[in-house]
Amino acid sequence: MENSKTCKKNHYQMLLILLLFACALLLMTLVSILLWGGLTPVRSTGTLSLVVRKRRDQADTMIITLSLPWYKRLPPAKPGQYLAIEAPVSNGSAPLMRCYSLARWQASPRQYQLAIKREPNGKVSNWLLDHVHQGRVIRSRVPAGHFVLSEQHDQIVLVAGGVGITPVLAMLDQLRSRRTPPKSVVFFHAARTVEQLLWFDELQNWARAIDWLDYRPCLSRPHAEWPGLRGHLDRDKLATALSGWSSAALYQCASPPLMQTVEQAARSLALPGGIDVMQEAFGVAGEGSGQWFTVNAYGKQVVVQGGLSLLGELEGQVEFPDASCRAGECGGCRIRIEHGETMQLKRPQCAIDPHYVLACCTTANSDLAISLN
Repeated sequence: MENSKTCKKNHYQMLLILLLFACALLLMTLVSILLWGGLTPVRSTGTLSLVVRKRRDQADTMIITLSLPWYKRLPPAKPGQYLAIEAPVSNGSAPLMRCYSLARWQASPRQYQLAIKREPNGKVSNWLLDHVHQGRVIRSRVPAGHFVLSEQHDQIVLVAGGVGITPVLAMLDQLRSRRTPPKSVVFFHAARTVEQLLWFDELQNWARAIDWLDYRPCLSRPHAEWPGLRGHLDRDKLATALSGWSSAALYQCASPPLMQTVEQAARSLALPGGIDVMQEAFGVAGEGSGQWFTVNAYGKQVVVQGGLSLLGELEGQVEFPDASCRAGECGGCRIRIEHGETMQLKRPQCAIDPHYVLACCTTANSDLAISLN
């Protein structure tokens, strides 16, 4: 009898040990997924389904943190690149797509971060701020873009206007990670009010701790006690910051007028070694001419205004296969002009067949007939 009880006890003990061992293996597998993103990295091409992990709002901007399910490893991004986000703005219509620069940089990312500003007439930005909350899944393309930080430059000027801080902040993340830091970095962040200075406290702390970083926020509508720069960025502010520099690399992401002003001011300084200028602007700036034309696309008649990009005027009426960058980089809004005259608003940055134009870089100069083939 005693032997029988002893055998049962040993049997139960063995089962308990096996159960504990199985639980330990399961726990180790889960920890591996969470820490290392699984055994297989995500492909660097295609579409991602990203979970919104966090959201915080500041002024008219939301800052969201995104990851894959189970925090799997994400495709790496170069500092300055963007995500093309899909937004199902209208039921029954193809999703609209807009590009938003990645705000932070990691060599092996498990999270992305974006800052999206509510624009007065922005279909996508307004939809995103109204509908994107923690737990929602949004779709995006993998990181892309040519506005990236070069490792060749040692004296760097960073200029951001408002929410244009996002690619610049990613560049600072990468600069801080380098074994050999740059010689000098000056960062001008232009905004109207202090509430619009995203990551203000963090950048102040960086500037106090890093000897090569000179952080210079500039407000056009400051409060009375504001201790920093006031007004608009101009030649005098640049000349003061770059005094004694032999050369410079200028990276800027802001409104077209501000970037034009800063570039002209920087070039007028006539640094001995010259200045390299790199800039990012989503969308091609255009001004309506007041002339209206009819575009025939597959039998559909769409009225557009001259002076504005065909992509912006046709979007929602004509389905483009891929119109993500909106700045002449990806080539996804390629169209063939079958009849009529157009005018180029901007020279495309990607190679394109001479029989085609990019809708994002082109405006109508007459009635048109187009095809997407």
